[in-house]
Parts: sequence; C-alpha cells; structure tokens
Amino acid sequence: MFVLDRNTQALQRAPLLTEAMVRAFMFADATAAAEVERVGRLLEGMFAHALGITDPDERQRDTFHLIADVWMANLVAWVTHRASASEVQKRLSVAVDLLIKD
Repeated sequence: MFVLDRNTQALQRAPLLTEAMVRAFMFADATAAAEVERVGRLLEGMFAHALGITDPDERQRDTFHLIADVWMANLVAWVTHRASASEVQKRLSVAVDLLIKD
C-alpha cells in the first residue's frame, strides 16, 4: 500500500499530468504496445520490490497486474470526478487486502 499511496498522492498533486497519462493509456493503440508493456514491467518491479520478491512467479505477476488494473481504473474515476482521493485510497486498500495475504 505504501507504493500505491505514494504514487497516487504524487499523481493527485498533478491532476493535468495524471489526466494526460490516463488518457494515453486508455487510448493507446497497437503502436504504443511496447511503451504500455514497459510501464507494466516497471509497476511489476515496484510491487515486487515492496514485497521483497526478487523473482516473481506467474501468479505473483498476475496479482501485480490486477492491482495495477484496479489502480488505473481508480485513477480514471478520480480524473473524471467520479471518486474522491479518499475513495481511491480505500478501494486500493481493499484490492490489496483481498489479493495479497500476509
């Protein structure tokens, strides 16, 4: 949650940048596949590092991707004023709690 909270707060401090990023992801076509994949790998690495995992297995990578999808969906909700910052934080917390068990 620390990684998500810090990144979400940084994005919320720059709403126009966040909106541009969200739009780029939402409307990316096949020509941007390499860039979208690179961002996915960066997120995977951040989540793995935060959990102390040096070589994530397929299930862990799938979990990281699902968390990233929830994060992006909530950034879209925030950018479009359908969710507040606190709602986004709560939704992310619920997703992480459900997907990552101690």
